[in-house]
Parts: sequence; C-alpha cells; structure tokens
Amino acid sequence: MITLAIIGVVAAMTIPVLVANYQQKTLNNQFKKAYALINQALLSTVGELGYLPQCYYRASDGYFVFISKGDACAVLRDNFFSKIKISRKCEGNAYADGCIPEYEGMDTVANANNPDKEVPEGYESYGDYESRGCVYFRKNAILNDRTVYVLSDGTIIMQYASTINIIAVDINGTKGPNKWGYDLFSFMLIFDGSRLYYGGEGCMYSEKGGVGTSAMIKRLRKNQL
Repeated sequence: MITLAIIGVVAAMTIPVLVANYQQKTLNNQFKKAYALINQALLSTVGELGYLPQCYYRASDGYFVFISKGDACAVLRDNFFSKIKISRKCEGNAYADGCIPEYEGMDTVANANNPDKEVPEGYESYGDYESRGCVYFRKNAILNDRTVYVLSDGTIIMQYASTINIIAVDINGTKGPNKWGYDLFSFMLIFDGSRLYYGGEGCMYSEKGGVGTSAMIKRLRKNQL
C-alpha cells in the first residue's frame, strides 16, 4: 500500500508536467507549420508576379516605416490568399459568424496585464491608451470588423486592416487556449533590402505567460522549438 501511495504521489506530480510539455511541443510544431505556410505563400506570390509589390515595412532609424504604392497592397493580398487553401471567409462579424473564438484584443490584454496603471487623460481605460496605434486589433474590432480566413486545416488568418501588411494567425484554429502569445500570433510584412518575409511583431501584446512572435521566430531559427 505504501508503495502504491508513493507511485500515486509521483504520478500526480509528473503527469501534469508531461501533459504541459506535450501540449507546448504540439503548439511549437503548429507554429513552425504556420510560419512556413505564410512565408511560402508570400514567396510564391512574389515569384508569380515577377516583381516586388511596394507594400511592406522597412526599417529606418530604428523604426519600421510602412511603404505602399498604388494598388500594390491589394494585388499582394489577393495573390497571397490565392496560394492558400481557404475553406471559409468572414468579412466582419467573424465571431458571430463562427469564424473565430472570442479573442481578447490589444486593449483588453493591456488592461489585464497592467491593472494598476493610471488611465491617461482622454482615454476610457489604460488599454485604450496603450492600443492607440493598434486600433484594428482591439477586441471590438477583432470580433466585429475584421476579415478572417479559415484554412482547410483549421488555421485562422486575420487581416489587421484591408491589406496583409499585418496579420494575426491562430496556429491551431478554434482549439484552445486562443490566447495571444500561446496559439495566436501577429506577423508583420518586412522587406530587408533583399527579401520579403513575415516577421514579428506588428500590433501584439502577449497575454500573461505568453511569448511574442519575434521570440518564437528566434527559437525556431535556433532549433529551440
């Protein structure tokens, strides 16, 4: 009986750790797959067009500056999504229409992460202030006013605005935890002078315990995922 009790205690201590490790490994593999998917679609798009559309962020004096010309962003967006197997598209009201679960937004995440922050004058909450440069990824906008694509494998891609210069990707679809920095990541379209690619971050605050897109990409490149 004592031996069985000891085995039970050890199992109670180790099984949750093993389950958590397995779940994280699964999410890591899904991140790899999603990251490869969006960058491969981007590469195929540029290759088919035969030129680099001027719709991207470019580093300048330590900041990223958005560059766009004419209809380049629309052309890039339409060709990009033609390279991906889409099972459903929601244009506005994505939550009510069942394309997405109830995600938090940059405003509600900022509020939750900073409960004691003083609210600046002119803003209803600290989250409104903190997310002022990311209004299209505030919670209300995400649930009611975003274009969302559900892929054939369940992956969800959400446009920031009308283009794909910033996108959010839920790497395992509607499955949990549906949290920023866990299975939901934002990617920014970057041109570094030689190649066009999706990197991080681009309007993203990780929920508590989560990991940012840039950190995930660094781990991926170091074979640490």
